[in-house]
Amino acid sequence: MRAALAVIAFIVAAGPIAARAAETCPDVPDEEVALRRSLAKEWFAKAEEAEASGDKQGAIRRYACSLSLAPHPSTAYNLGTVAEKSGDLSMALDGFRTYLKLAPEATDRPVIEARIAAIEARTAELRKDIASKAAPNAPAAAAPAALAPPPAPLATPAP
Repeated sequence: MRAALAVIAFIVAAGPIAARAAETCPDVPDEEVALRRSLAKEWFAKAEEAEASGDKQGAIRRYACSLSLAPHPSTAYNLGTVAEKSGDLSMALDGFRTYLKLAPEATDRPVIEARIAAIEARTAELRKDIASKAAPNAPAAAAPAALAPPPAPLATPAP
């Protein structure tokens, strides 16, 4: 508890310096559960703000931080969604797979599994395209199939 109070006191005292440093995901011991949850909520809120303002990379970083602090299905889902929109297919797969691990009984499981399959197919097509460009005599790969736009992210706050 003393460590948590010391961190809070430092942030308040440091002002603008702490605000810049706060962009680095904090390394909080696992036993500091309440602090981890509190920070996860803050990072989740920052991620939503970044996403709303169009800063997809900032949203990805902040959702990832929130998820590392306190794993929660909504955070993983939002991370997958914003990563997919930004074109970071690897991160999107990680987010959606984590979502399904954290919410094994999710009612949207079939939809998410279909999205995962579509992203995997897109990734495979992109790899083929890259390989065909690297080998100029190889036949051109088919263009990736167009996907429907992903649904909007959940607005449920992190734990």
